[in-house]
Amino acid sequence: MAIDRGENPVRAQGAELLRRVISWALRWAFAWVWIAWPTHSHATEGPPGIADGGLHACVLLDLDRAIAVGERELVLRAEDGGKTWRSVTARGAFTYFAVGFDSPDSLSDGPRAGLIVGGRIDSITGRSEGVVELTNDDGRTWSRVAAAGLPRLLGMQRVGYRHWIAGGEWSDHWQSSFFETTDGGKTWSARPTPSGHLRCA
Repeated sequence: MAIDRGENPVRAQGAELLRRVISWALRWAFAWVWIAWPTHSHATEGPPGIADGGLHACVLLDLDRAIAVGERELVLRAEDGGKTWRSVTARGAFTYFAVGFDSPDSLSDGPRAGLIVGGRIDSITGRSEGVVELTNDDGRTWSRVAAAGLPRLLGMQRVGYRHWIAGGEWSDHWQSSFFETTDGGKTWSARPTPSGHLRCA
């Protein structure tokens, strides 16, 4: 009686998935060092297409696509497992601290909506100012939302579909440092906190 000594297909699939994750992680680590390492000469004069600035957050859309955000409104997008990164926004004065995407709608296989939160300290007034950016096309394009009164937001967490919470610096306007949106980031409301800053939600 012949015994089939072929490879277990489940084990083979698991090994392939692990190989892809490790490969992606190594590419991401290299990209982070190349972009953010302050001692390299490219930080001020990089080759064409390299964006300088520190990164604060990264999110995977799948094994091939990712979005990373950071200083001076840096938004990078990879579509090849992290081999190449492309800046998708113009640079500005705000720092982006967190990025997230909704899970795909069960009724649609279309592009996902996502948001970025961050902010800055105004150099003249010393006031904390928040910023929120939205996308509806898997992070290819972003648009700013009016965030009047929001302080600099330092972290966020998804609660449910289009439902997010974010924490940041204390806002005298809102008397809070903890905020919630139920419409994917278009509007925000304060949630009670006694006082002080929140580093993450």
